[in-house]
Amino acid sequence: MTPAWAGPVEPAHSAMVDAAAAVERPVAVVRVRLDWSDPSHWSRALADCRRCGTAAFGRDEQGRPMHQACAEEELGAELLGHVTAGDVAGVPDRRAGVIS
Repeated sequence: MTPAWAGPVEPAHSAMVDAAAAVERPVAVVRVRLDWSDPSHWSRALADCRRCGTAAFGRDEQGRPMHQACAEEELGAELLGHVTAGDVAGVPDRRAGVIS
Protein backbone atom coordinates (compact mmCIF):
# COMPACT_ATOMS: atom_id res chain seq x y z
CA MET A 1 0.00 0.00 0.00
CA THR A 2 1.32 3.46 -0.95
CA PRO A 3 1.06 6.28 1.62
CA ALA A 4 -1.25 9.16 0.65
CA TRP A 5 1.64 11.68 0.71
CA ALA A 6 3.85 9.70 -1.66
CA GLY A 7 4.11 11.05 -5.18
CA PRO A 8 5.80 9.64 -8.25
CA VAL A 9 9.40 8.67 -7.63
CA GLU A 10 12.06 9.78 -10.10
CA PRO A 11 15.62 8.53 -10.11
CA ALA A 12 17.92 10.98 -8.30
CA HIS A 13 20.24 11.30 -11.28
CA SER A 14 17.50 12.68 -13.57
CA ALA A 15 17.10 15.78 -11.37
CA MET A 16 20.85 16.39 -11.48
CA VAL A 17 20.93 16.07 -15.28
CA ASP A 18 18.02 18.51 -15.65
CA ALA A 19 19.70 21.06 -13.33
CA ALA A 20 23.01 20.77 -15.19
CA ALA A 21 21.30 21.29 -18.54
CA ALA A 22 19.59 24.46 -17.30
CA VAL A 23 22.87 26.15 -16.30
CA GLU A 24 24.26 28.50 -18.94
CA ARG A 25 27.98 28.27 -19.41
CA PRO A 26 30.00 31.32 -20.53
CA VAL A 27 31.24 31.20 -24.08
CA ALA A 28 34.43 33.16 -23.42
CA VAL A 29 36.23 34.69 -20.46
CA VAL A 30 38.60 37.63 -20.68
CA ARG A 31 40.69 38.60 -17.69
CA VAL A 32 42.11 42.09 -17.91
CA ARG A 33 44.72 43.50 -15.54
CA LEU A 34 45.31 47.24 -15.78
CA ASP A 35 48.41 48.99 -14.47
CA TRP A 36 47.16 51.77 -12.21
CA SER A 37 50.53 52.48 -10.60
CA ASP A 38 50.56 56.04 -12.00
CA PRO A 39 49.46 58.63 -9.39
CA SER A 40 46.91 60.07 -11.85
CA HIS A 41 44.73 57.01 -11.17
CA TRP A 42 44.35 57.85 -7.48
CA SER A 43 42.76 60.62 -5.45
CA ARG A 44 42.71 61.40 -1.75
CA ALA A 45 38.99 62.17 -1.99
CA LEU A 46 36.39 59.41 -2.01
CA ALA A 47 33.72 59.59 -4.71
CA ASP A 48 31.09 57.17 -5.99
CA CYS A 49 32.40 54.77 -8.62
CA ARG A 50 30.70 55.48 -11.94
CA ARG A 51 30.11 51.75 -12.49
CA CYS A 52 29.11 50.23 -9.13
CA GLY A 53 28.27 53.30 -7.05
CA THR A 54 30.38 52.50 -3.98
CA ALA A 55 33.09 54.81 -2.65
CA ALA A 56 36.34 54.76 -4.63
CA PHE A 57 39.71 56.47 -4.42
CA GLY A 58 40.57 55.27 -7.94
CA ARG A 59 40.13 57.35 -11.10
CA ASP A 60 39.82 56.19 -14.70
CA GLU A 61 41.85 57.65 -17.57
CA GLN A 62 39.48 60.63 -17.77
CA GLY A 63 39.71 61.33 -14.03
CA ARG A 64 36.22 59.99 -13.21
CA PRO A 65 35.84 57.95 -9.99
CA MET A 66 36.15 54.22 -10.62
CA HIS A 67 37.55 51.09 -8.98
CA GLN A 68 40.33 49.32 -10.81
CA ALA A 69 38.31 46.07 -10.75
CA CYS A 70 35.29 47.86 -12.27
CA ALA A 71 37.49 49.32 -15.03
CA GLU A 72 38.95 45.88 -15.75
CA GLU A 73 35.48 44.33 -15.89
CA GLU A 74 34.24 47.04 -18.25
CA LEU A 75 37.25 46.65 -20.55
CA GLY A 76 36.79 42.86 -20.57
CA ALA A 77 33.17 43.30 -21.68
CA GLU A 78 34.33 45.70 -24.38
CA LEU A 79 36.92 43.19 -25.62
CA LEU A 80 34.27 40.46 -25.81
CA GLY A 81 32.10 42.75 -27.90
CA HIS A 82 29.35 43.20 -25.30
CA VAL A 83 29.85 46.96 -25.51
CA THR A 84 31.91 49.23 -27.73
CA ALA A 85 34.16 52.07 -26.69
CA GLY A 86 31.54 54.62 -27.71
CA ASP A 87 28.76 52.82 -25.82
CA VAL A 88 30.55 52.50 -22.46
CA ALA A 89 29.20 55.78 -21.11
CA GLY A 90 25.63 54.73 -21.89
CA VAL A 91 25.76 51.20 -20.48
CA PRO A 92 23.57 50.74 -17.40
CA ASP A 93 25.71 49.97 -14.37
CA ARG A 94 24.99 47.59 -11.47
CA ARG A 95 22.96 50.16 -9.54
CA ALA A 96 19.28 49.87 -10.39
CA GLY A 97 18.07 52.66 -12.64
CA VAL A 98 21.41 54.45 -12.94
CA ILE A 99 23.09 55.21 -16.25
CA SER A 100 26.79 55.99 -16.06
